[in-house]
Amino acid sequence: MRNRFIAFFILLSGALSAQSWHWINPTTGLNQINDIHFVSGNEGYAVGNQGKILHYINGEWSIMDSPVNTDLFGISFASPGMGWAVGDNGTILRYQNGSWAQVASPITGVLRDICCLNENHCRAAGDAILRYNGSEWLVDANLSGSETIGFLNENLGWAGGSNFNLYKFENGGWSTDSSFGTSQYYRFHTLEKAGETMLINGSTISGEGLIFENSGNVWVQILSGNCNGGISFTDRQHGFGLQHAGVMPYDLYPTVHQYNEGEWQEVFVHEKQYQLFTAVEALSNTACMASDNLGYIHKIEDGNHSIANGFMYDSILDLQFVKPNSGFLAAHNSGLWKYNAGEWENIFNLPDHTIHVLDFQSEDFGYFGAYEHTEIFPFWPETKLFSYNNGVITEIMFPDVSSFISSINSIGEDLVFTQRNTIFTYTNGQFSTEELAFQDSISDLKFMMPIPINSNKMNGEWEAAWMSVKRHNDADSGVIFYKYFVDNIWQEVYTTSSGNFNDLCIFGYNQVVAVGTNGLIAVFDGSNWSEIQPLTSEELLSVHLDENMNGWAVGRNGTMLECTGGAWSVYENDVNYDLNVVSFYDESLGFIGGNEGALLCTSEKLPVPNTYIPVADARNSLKIFPNPAAETFTIELESPAANARILLIDPAGRLLMEKQLPPAGQGKQLVTMSASGLGSGVYLLTLIHENGVSTAKLVVR
Repeated sequence: MRNRFIAFFILLSGALSAQSWHWINPTTGLNQINDIHFVSGNEGYAVGNQGKILHYINGEWSIMDSPVNTDLFGISFASPGMGWAVGDNGTILRYQNGSWAQVASPITGVLRDICCLNENHCRAAGDAILRYNGSEWLVDANLSGSETIGFLNENLGWAGGSNFNLYKFENGGWSTDSSFGTSQYYRFHTLEKAGETMLINGSTISGEGLIFENSGNVWVQILSGNCNGGISFTDRQHGFGLQHAGVMPYDLYPTVHQYNEGEWQEVFVHEKQYQLFTAVEALSNTACMASDNLGYIHKIEDGNHSIANGFMYDSILDLQFVKPNSGFLAAHNSGLWKYNAGEWENIFNLPDHTIHVLDFQSEDFGYFGAYEHTEIFPFWPETKLFSYNNGVITEIMFPDVSSFISSINSIGEDLVFTQRNTIFTYTNGQFSTEELAFQDSISDLKFMMPIPINSNKMNGEWEAAWMSVKRHNDADSGVIFYKYFVDNIWQEVYTTSSGNFNDLCIFGYNQVVAVGTNGLIAVFDGSNWSEIQPLTSEELLSVHLDENMNGWAVGRNGTMLECTGGAWSVYENDVNYDLNVVSFYDESLGFIGGNEGALLCTSEKLPVPNTYIPVADARNSLKIFPNPAAETFTIELESPAANARILLIDPAGRLLMEKQLPPAGQGKQLVTMSASGLGSGVYLLTLIHENGVSTAKLVVR
């Protein structure tokens, strides 16, 4: 009977087709960017690992179709309509007529850089030095070890990777350039033409930055500004350079420096030591773009910093959309962000605190929790709770400020949140508490609403609550608790030794899924709990299923598991960072958030129009009286369509009664049914007809 009931909803709503995930922030999907080249102030290109090619136009980066999935290291354009990219395995790509195509290469080794003075003068360097003769690429010199190549003019250029592998092109041929000797080791990263001067940027063994200039005769050392990771100049007096973290402990963060009329100055310090800059491109005397090894492209203009291919690079810990074009997310360092019709805005940031959990009922009202991230174990972090009301953020003082808020829910006028083994309820400015009998840690608590369950459809009525728990004992074990609103008592209904539970989702009437450590997935089908054979050993952090048992679980190191009709499988992706939360607005629009700003969406771009019109929800539209009922009850209907029937479902999802309705005329129709034989409790009444589904709760005393 239960399966028959589910089938009605599958028939009416349609089985959810498999979703495709698209990277929203950054555009590259966290693939390292290795080189940037601009053909004008408003148009540019970038290449990166796994064949990623990006195009910048009209202020926005987007992904281009790439014919390869090998790593690309260098890019250069001879003209706005003709460009080249090179990379691993001798890969050479040509840009022409708006698209990229692979061309034949004379080598299979790596190509690190490419330089084009014009369409007839292009050379690439790496495991050999190549030249383009106008129709094909040929080996120009069997000289290896080059990281960079640059030409002052068609008759003078250099290629090299160190002072031991530095070559000069002059008089039509290549020869070794021994200008720097061999008494010490220099590593070279970038050859850059600045006016009528060639600059070479590199570093010493200890990581100190080096820049030398050559106007055609000899190399002369000049001020480096600590730049040891690449340079880009618009002319000899204006440019930008990159500094990687050095070997000294006080030299902590990657930095972008600006060169202006003989002086270097810091313009942006990246406060993540491991997020190294990989390339820089000067757009003007005061603006540049710099890429990093996570795939972000940073724009610095007049000393101001922004992200060019996204909106932030902080770790996303929680997110929720309340409309297709309106939502919120919580980030580790930068606090609370709001999305509104195409624009992300950082609306609240509390210094030294991390906002990590949120619950919003609309774009104007919600709650969120934070903790102090500067405390060091074994000290408990300070915890804070806030309300958001039409843009006004107010702190709510509560009893226990020394423990993480692990979950937060708004149920009608009540705010319910959990800490360690305690459940707090906040109503009309007053707190009440409920503690578990033993010292476990509650990881999540969710309330069961009238069918069908959807994580974003909230109201003040609930039938039951489910809670997942991390048990504090010697074993790696988790517990599921259940509370029926009539009994109002938490009952331990399932225990596992397969792992601790981190998150749970109610995905149908009295159907639950919970995930945790060691790839743990436990499912309640309305009658029994069972565990899915683990598909990963990684810890699962978040889960979402819809009424048709389609959905996702995400976790550590980029783990993504897909569930289709109850069957789980591994979803392959190229992410290496923790994915912390999966959240759906409805069956078609979903989001995944993770570390280092990983944000995925089932839509290629986030919805931006402000023209969404709320659709009236047909649920709970049946009128029942008396309710609660004793012996009989009457249902008031608004002229249902032909072939209508009423189903009566118990809390376990069993079909108890089915009544076919006679054809109705115009106006209201009253249908009386018997409640005799029904035990006290809450039942679901469902009207199914050709035009849709309506539901209501029936309470029997």
